Amino acid sequence: MWTRKAAFTLVAGLSLILIGMMISNFQMMILGFTFIAFITVNSWMSGHGDIEVQRTLSADNLYKGDDLYVELLVINRSLRRTQTLEVFDNVPHEMKLRSGLNQMRLDLKPGESARIRYVLRCPLRGHYTIGPVSLRHRNTFNLGVEEMRVDHHSDVIVFPQVKDVEEAFLRSRTPKMYTGATTLRTPGQGSEFYSLREYVPGDPFKSI
Repeated sequence: MWTRKAAFTLVAGLSLILIGMMISNFQMMILGFTFIAFITVNSWMSGHGDIEVQRTLSADNLYKGDDLYVELLVINRSLRRTQTLEVFDNVPHEMKLRSGLNQMRLDLKPGESARIRYVLRCPLRGHYTIGPVSLRHRNTFNLGVEEMRVDHHSDVIVFPQVKDVEEAFLRSRTPKMYTGATTLRTPGQGSEFYSLREYVPGDPFKSI
């Protein structure tokens, strides 16, 4: 994809050629052809080459409100420089970027690597996917832009926040010699299935 600079250069080259033909000025025509040839040669140059991306997460399972530490490793596997390479790691919009940046502009030599580190806050529970990684390459003279995506995904599960619940105590109906809350173990009225028994003279008729 051409940039505005490339489009302006192309229009200028065509204009010089047309004006040179109208006024029979060969110097303007040659200059116009030079502009067009310059754009053509730049368009033949390939993009970012062979880029490898690796993502490392601090954890795959988190609790609501925890922080997730992400490290993205970008390696240039080709035999030439990447020139201007923009890297953007796509993250879910539910996650908040707490520190660092999930994007960076790099210029890697052959075999060179760079690391991108950032921290995400997970405010909502659910299943999330980080990725893919978007790459944008600009050539030397910023005349062309090439974009691509690396299908590298990382799954993260955020569980609800778990908190300790204090033990509940029941107060006794009758005062006791011990102060404070105590556990009361009182059987039911005898109507529960586990506490049924034979009839004994003196039992109320409504409980039979």
